[in-house]
Amino acid sequence: MAITGVGSSFSYIYNTKTGKISSKDGKDDEFIRYFNGDLSGEESDTLNGFDRGKKAQIENIVSLWQQGVFQGGMNPDSEEQEISGKIIDAATEEYYVNGRRAATAYSGMMYTPKEFPGLWEHQSYKTHESKGYNPTDNSIHLAVGDIYDLWNGYRLKVGEGSVDAERYGNGSREDDERAALAARGLGALIAFSNGLTFSAWIPKESTPMLLDILRELGVDTEREFVINGTRCEVKDGRIREVNANRSGVPNAVYEKALKRYEEALSERLADKKE
Repeated sequence: MAITGVGSSFSYIYNTKTGKISSKDGKDDEFIRYFNGDLSGEESDTLNGFDRGKKAQIENIVSLWQQGVFQGGMNPDSEEQEISGKIIDAATEEYYVNGRRAATAYSGMMYTPKEFPGLWEHQSYKTHESKGYNPTDNSIHLAVGDIYDLWNGYRLKVGEGSVDAERYGNGSREDDERAALAARGLGALIAFSNGLTFSAWIPKESTPMLLDILRELGVDTEREFVINGTRCEVKDGRIREVNANRSGVPNAVYEKALKRYEEALSERLADKKE
């Protein structure tokens, strides 16, 4: 019997009176015995972390229904409920009750400093080669050493790991603060486009200034644009990655964590035995 994994589909009949499941065709398998308490995970040759999560999610759906929190397709006039679903990826599962979509379950993933240091620790920017606007894919490189003029005697200079606001004219205190905010925003934008930080760390207050800078450089911010190889868009007043994952981390980092998480969940429960 194949071990449960990404892409696996399942369908069981849950009995609300006994609290146990069975297959639609009456056949038995290790997951059914595991769910019903007749087999421990450590005694199984096939059960893995995906099965443990599936068991927990089915129990959660039933518990919420019993508490009256949500209906979720449950039929109160029947003892038997068909619960089915599919494992989309290591962090996402879809569940249906009696053919009606009941819930999408998301599992949290860990991002550790050891494996993804850029999300926690200060790092130097990765982009050192400055490239002007490319209309073919609406792209541009924001690189170390670049200088961008602002207004009223201010400019932003991109350093190895930060952006400085420089004043070469007369400005008010408010102008100083505005330039500093633009510098902080540009620094966060470059770090995000380099896969070193979350898009949410780009201050919303600085976004209008960042969009002005990008437009001055030729970028069309009304549609998808590319900064340092990262596909971006403006959504709800924020610069975000196109098709951003729900965690908000750079997609390149998310995919690495997802792969690591999938490998961990694929391990047999028997291998976890002390």
